[in-house]
Amino acid sequence: MGHWVGAVCLSVILCGAAMGQGADIGENTESHDVQVLRPPVPNYPFLAQLFGLEGICYVRFTVDELGHTANHGTTCSKVIFCDAAEAAVFDALFAPKRIEGVPMARDNIVYPLEFSLADYGPDGEILPEPAEEDRDWGSMKPCEEIPVS
Repeated sequence: MGHWVGAVCLSVILCGAAMGQGADIGENTESHDVQVLRPPVPNYPFLAQLFGLEGICYVRFTVDELGHTANHGTTCSKVIFCDAAEAAVFDALFAPKRIEGVPMARDNIVYPLEFSLADYGPDGEILPEPAEEDRDWGSMKPCEEIPVS
């Protein structure tokens, strides 16, 4: 019998303007879109791991002129992943968008974070994951704070 080990799959989707062509971060006269310097690395929520929960989140945010993130809006298939996804993007670092060498803020960036558990066999081999159509992500819901009184 295998045991569950948490793994997080990461990828980037930049919505809106196209990525700059052949831009080098160090060139101050070039133009380029936002570039990832330190990618988001979320912590798998303990209770989600304990109960074998998997999910996907989309974090929408702005990268300011210094490369820091702001204005987070998170949507997740399971609310338990909301805080981890948002914290990971908050701690990430990006090279800001540049137009003719001038750093500029970039709105409407969407970074998807997939929370999935890999099952390992008795010899440590990773067992095949279920096909995408067999996964049950549940319905996507915005992450909102609910007042408790």
